[in-house]
Amino acid sequence: MNNNFKKSLIINIIIIIFVFSLTFFIINYFEEVISKKTTEIENFRKNNIFFTNSLSNLAKIKETSLQADLYQSKLYLLLPKKDELIDLPSWIDDVARATQVRVNFSFKGESKEPTSNNPGYESFIIDINGALPNIEKFLYNIEAISPKFILTIDNFNILDVGGGNYQFSAIGKVFFRDF
Repeated sequence: MNNNFKKSLIINIIIIIFVFSLTFFIINYFEEVISKKTTEIENFRKNNIFFTNSLSNLAKIKETSLQADLYQSKLYLLLPKKDELIDLPSWIDDVARATQVRVNFSFKGESKEPTSNNPGYESFIIDINGALPNIEKFLYNIEAISPKFILTIDNFNILDVGGGNYQFSAIGKVFFRDF
């Protein structure tokens, strides 16, 4: 009986070890499968979020593109054509007479043709002589309230020439469109 008991005990211990080992391997297998599936689901969700955000961004870009096109067309309506820049020197002379300054204006010969995204420009040199308040008024009129031209002053010098008069020398750009 002792022998039977030992045999029975050994068989039961082997069965228990086998069941524990089998359970351990099954749990490890399912853990690995579940881990892989979890990673796949996480990657799918990340891709899904990425694509959803991409579609949302594309919709926003299309919406702002329409607005940008509208603003660009309105801006281009404000800009003269390049051949209309021929009126700029006479307009500057008219503003100079109205503000009581003497002006020497000439195009510098440096230009940049417009692109589909940016207007073109023509560089110019301007020398203004007169009282400082008149020079300020002249500059305000040509930069801020110009009805026809959009221009900027890029670089300038101002000198006191005596007698309450100043000389303002500058380099600037006047912008134009191609259509």
